[in-house]
Amino acid sequence: MFSVSVFYQPAHAYHPLEAALYASLHRLGWCAATAWIIFACVTGNGGVMQRVLTWRPLVPLSRLTYCAYLVNGAVVLWGVAGVRETRTLSTASLVRRTLLPIRSISRVPPHNQTRPWASRLLLNFLESL
Repeated sequence: MFSVSVFYQPAHAYHPLEAALYASLHRLGWCAATAWIIFACVTGNGGVMQRVLTWRPLVPLSRLTYCAYLVNGAVVLWGVAGVRETRTLSTASLVRRTLLPIRSISRVPPHNQTRPWASRLLLNFLESL
């Protein structure tokens, strides 16, 4: 998981062969490591990892994340299918698409003076984009 951090160290020299091997094999390595952990746990040789993965309080979290995994495709399809115009991705559009729905959920009167001035300024800027 943290193996990619080696490539971002300031003293690390770039080597094309190393980059090509990492780019072509890192997914296979991740899958093999995950498969090995699953195999070890299923056969009773998981040790500490097996105790962590079978800990009772993790069961609701595992069900919740699996449900999110199953629903994610439908949510993405719904979001893409509703697009009626060409969209371009920029920092401003990403911030607007992320923060404005949150504002509409917790809507307060638009000119409420109890809101801090910085958040008013940010929301006015986002609405002007």
